[in-house]
Amino acid sequence: MKKLILLLFLFFGWVLTGEAQQSSAAKDSIQGKVTFLTSDNIYLNFDQTDRIQVGDTLYRVQNQSLIPVLVLYRKSSVSVISKPIPGNTFKVGDQIVALVAKPVEKKEEKPVVAPLPTPQKSTPKLAPKTERKEETLRGTVAVNNYSTLTDGDFSSRSVARVSAHANDINGSGLSFRTYARYRQNRIDRNAQQDVFGKFFLYEFALDYNIEDRFTITAGRFINRNMVSVGAMDGLKLEKNGRMGFGGVVVGFRPDPVSFGLNTNLMEFGAYAGLYHNKSHSSFTSLGFMEQTNKRLTDRRYLYMQHQSNLSEKVSLFASSELDLYQKDSSGLGGMSTRLSNLFVTANYRLSSAFNVSASYDVRRNFILYESFAEELDRLLRDDPYRTGLRLRANYRLSKYIRWGVAVSRRLQSDKKNEYSQISSTLQFTKIPGIQGNLMLMGSINKNAFLSYQSYLLRYSKDFWKGRVTLSPYGRYLNYSYFNTETPDTWQVYAGMDTNLDITNRLSLRLLYDYSTRNSTITHRFNINLTQRF
Repeated sequence: MKKLILLLFLFFGWVLTGEAQQSSAAKDSIQGKVTFLTSDNIYLNFDQTDRIQVGDTLYRVQNQSLIPVLVLYRKSSVSVISKPIPGNTFKVGDQIVALVAKPVEKKEEKPVVAPLPTPQKSTPKLAPKTERKEETLRGTVAVNNYSTLTDGDFSSRSVARVSAHANDINGSGLSFRTYARYRQNRIDRNAQQDVFGKFFLYEFALDYNIEDRFTITAGRFINRNMVSVGAMDGLKLEKNGRMGFGGVVVGFRPDPVSFGLNTNLMEFGAYAGLYHNKSHSSFTSLGFMEQTNKRLTDRRYLYMQHQSNLSEKVSLFASSELDLYQKDSSGLGGMSTRLSNLFVTANYRLSSAFNVSASYDVRRNFILYESFAEELDRLLRDDPYRTGLRLRANYRLSKYIRWGVAVSRRLQSDKKNEYSQISSTLQFTKIPGIQGNLMLMGSINKNAFLSYQSYLLRYSKDFWKGRVTLSPYGRYLNYSYFNTETPDTWQVYAGMDTNLDITNRLSLRLLYDYSTRNSTITHRFNINLTQRF
């Protein structure tokens, strides 16, 4: 253990004090949303994509963490096409976050503005004035409602999200960012209404950047270089260089129940990484984290993340977590290694028409030994690991026809929760005569209890210069149960998904679908209103 800590100390020290003296590595976030889905690809819109790179990982805020869910492989000026990371599901309107490097002022322009010694004194006053005019508060406000009516039983879930950021306020080097979400659930339970809500503040932080090389962050924040840690109340010191980056964090985990400040849940750690290209889109990072509960070790682990474009045709993403501490049911704790998470995905574009991707993951539940002390015996006994494998292939048959196929398999060491799927998608764009897009998708799915087939037909067409998109769809499912007397059954969905761009920054999404299964009728209503500023 001492040797491990020494090696980490030397590695962090080399990056923090090393030869790199210039950087644009401070991370900024750009909000986007899902606009279209196929079985292979997720389409998203962003206000701008000039700082997003092919091969970048895109994230979703989930519980207390910024979770990697997509890998970008193609983009235009405002939209991107990405591949989902296995184990994640999406729907139109989902909010996605891209982490990008902050823009860096070009220092070589200063001598042009003031080439002589005397005028140079006024240069620092003139340059920030130009920046002040360009700096504005940017963000997104979104309100969503998801309602279901089944045989007179009504349930509803409302979610409000606010995200905003202001970079380099008045040229001071001070930046601000915030992200908050409020969720309210209403469950009818046959006339007995049950309403409860919860507020989540994921970020409310100030960043102070010193000469684009050193950043101090204070408040509640999600560290873009340690996304698996999630939200933290505390302090971060980070140094960015031309060759790499490194930093330290200290603070407290939010309370798991109230999501407020809890000074009993102290945590601290350090991280460092190396860049593999000039744009900093390819990197490898290593971090160490100690999480405590009332000063006793809750969890201690290492994590690694790698992201790179091996060539113009091959992109690679990998992440892992290795626990370094274990405690037995008798209360004795000590040094022990345990792999809790490994994920690797690669995408290979053989040509402009054909690409393949593969991913593999191994996961185990992470254990907080003090927080879960009352359930420790059960957690130690029931500790299976899950493995998953997914293969995808996409081929453009012609300019307007695309075909894709995917195979996935999930296994578990205790033989529970096993799952397999084979799916195929055929997509037509700009259909002669009626225009619009048509998607046909079918899949065969199987787990330990049942198998089912799913067939989807979806048509989409834009109106009024793309401001309105109408997407009628239908879906049929057929279920067959194993080792039970439950008879085979079927389910039918029919619905309409409507997207309306009221202005360039204000959008409205309305969805309604009708489904029937075993004479049970369900109505589903979704409303999403998003304002960007």
